[in-house]
Amino acid sequence: MGRIYDWLNDQVRNPKIFGSRLNDEFDFKGGITINNDTSNALTPPTQTTPITSTIAVGSTYADSGSGNIFQISSWVDNSGTRSTVAVFGQGRATGANGKAWGGNFVAYAGAAGALAQGVEVDYGVAASISSQSAFGIAVNLGGGALTGNDTAGLIFDRLSTTPQIKDGIRFNAFLGGNPYNNSLLTCAAVTPTFGIDFSAATFGSGAFKSTGFLVDGAGGVHAAAVESGLVVGGTAAASALVLQSTTNGSPSGDVVAYRGNTQLFQNPGGGTTFGEFHPSGGFTVGSGVSDPGGSGIATVNVLATNVQATGLVSAGGAVSASTWFNVAAGTTGLSSLRINSGTAPTSPVNGDIWFDGTNLKMRVGGVTKTFTLT
Repeated sequence: MGRIYDWLNDQVRNPKIFGSRLNDEFDFKGGITINNDTSNALTPPTQTTPITSTIAVGSTYADSGSGNIFQISSWVDNSGTRSTVAVFGQGRATGANGKAWGGNFVAYAGAAGALAQGVEVDYGVAASISSQSAFGIAVNLGGGALTGNDTAGLIFDRLSTTPQIKDGIRFNAFLGGNPYNNSLLTCAAVTPTFGIDFSAATFGSGAFKSTGFLVDGAGGVHAAAVESGLVVGGTAAASALVLQSTTNGSPSGDVVAYRGNTQLFQNPGGGTTFGEFHPSGGFTVGSGVSDPGGSGIATVNVLATNVQATGLVSAGGAVSASTWFNVAAGTTGLSSLRINSGTAPTSPVNGDIWFDGTNLKMRVGGVTKTFTLT
């Protein structure tokens, strides 16, 4: 081992070329240069600045055979417990404004149908053995405190303004089927400030997109579900949905809480208020809306009214299975039913009841009857 080490040191101090000569036009400063292509001069890729390298290996291939061509190979097998690394690289930028890389890989595709991958990581676990762990890429941070330092675990960028990255991260399935049996993205029990921070980005169509679901760049949620676009569940400690207080005049279809969080308005269109909830439990249908009864304004006390899916209705009490509309008993301050005065229907039908301001009338057997006053 000592002789090999001395020999390598000698090669670094006295650069030598194995295989072929260096291209005269290429400014290369190296220690050991190995060229497997003996028919041509060693011509590394075009560089705008000189390259300084301790060991340089270069070859040119036109081989379409099976298997892989490895320019440099390294592998280890360890049956013990000590950490074993096949290839190790460390870069330390110890000078002001210095730059250092632990590894630098460049790949270019220069022909139709060609595939270039800067780094390919293949990993796996042995069959029929449990309690194994395998990670394609593990990024571990070390060193001092994070305050005042930029420490991104993974960065995507480009070397010039011309190319555009199509997908920052893509999850493929080259062999078909579904290769993912858990989550595309997951994390441990951590407490970050934000899960995902897109506050500095400007989106064309949306910040998040899924099947039938889209969050646009302004934070609007667009959903197309079978039953409901938004399903939110509340708990005893947290409400399902909180609407902050605002002012009226919202776009058509908006639901807003305003006037000091005391009323909830829904706007169906044309600047018309459809209805409002009151703190006392009442709900008012706004004027100018074509409601089924054509009354224009109707007030329903939500807390004291029970409308079941079967159509049974009660006012001031429980519904009754023997009547469609069950009214609570009157009191000294509250009558059971009040019919306000109005005009007679143009074409009354049997069962209609109305009060014209003087007489109470009812349509019976095709004839309008007047209740006799005593």
